[in-house]
Amino acid sequence: MELKINPRRIVRVLFWIIVALGVLGTLSQILVHLLGGGYWLRLAHRLDLDGNWSVPIYYSALALMLTAVLFFVIAHLTRARKGRFVRHWYFASAMFVFMSFDEAIGVHGLMNVPMRQAFDLPEWLTLPWVIPGTILVIVVALIYLPMVMSLSSPARIRFFLAGAVFIGGAVGMETVGMLMVVSFPEQPAFYTASAIVEELMEKFGILILIDALLRHLVNMTDRIEIRLTPDPPYFSSGESDTARSN
Repeated sequence: MELKINPRRIVRVLFWIIVALGVLGTLSQILVHLLGGGYWLRLAHRLDLDGNWSVPIYYSALALMLTAVLFFVIAHLTRARKGRFVRHWYFASAMFVFMSFDEAIGVHGLMNVPMRQAFDLPEWLTLPWVIPGTILVIVVALIYLPMVMSLSSPARIRFFLAGAVFIGGAVGMETVGMLMVVSFPEQPAFYTASAIVEELMEKFGILILIDALLRHLVNMTDRIEIRLTPDPPYFSSGESDTARSN
């Protein structure tokens, strides 16, 4: 079986999925603010861009896992060709596997309570995980800078753009959301709006990264085949006869 993959079509489909999730997520929050509760509130939670166990969260987890798979494929091809930065590609794949699970179950959120208990943090810093998160981003960026600079210009530009958009959403808009909660406690719509922008920036950031990885794969090889073959038999004909005789 041969499966042909069109990178542009993949990016285009994911783009429209994000647009649809953004529209539905925004409309769901408008319904929540207008209707207040009831059945529509339960339905809205399933479409909430910032909610737990919602369709947009599952999409993000799957997109991050797709990114991890692309990093792994590139790492495998780079190793086969004895290229540079093989460990970087493999480690990036592992990082995005973790990010996928984190997106699905919210591991980073578990850091908030212990950090608030251990440190004297300002009132507006309601989500203190952004502090170690920002430090980790800076360290990873410095480690991966030589690898990114070795890529072709289109892929390199998209790597930088993806990082700026994703981090701008995950850390920048997360911080804005915290300030909205403290500054406008009686206006929850302000936080909701910042959360929608944050989640869409993260999703589009990952999409740009997927586009960069696909472009890099196209530069590495003009043909990638996925073959599905049946499992080999457990015994050859001779072994099978011997086994039956015993």
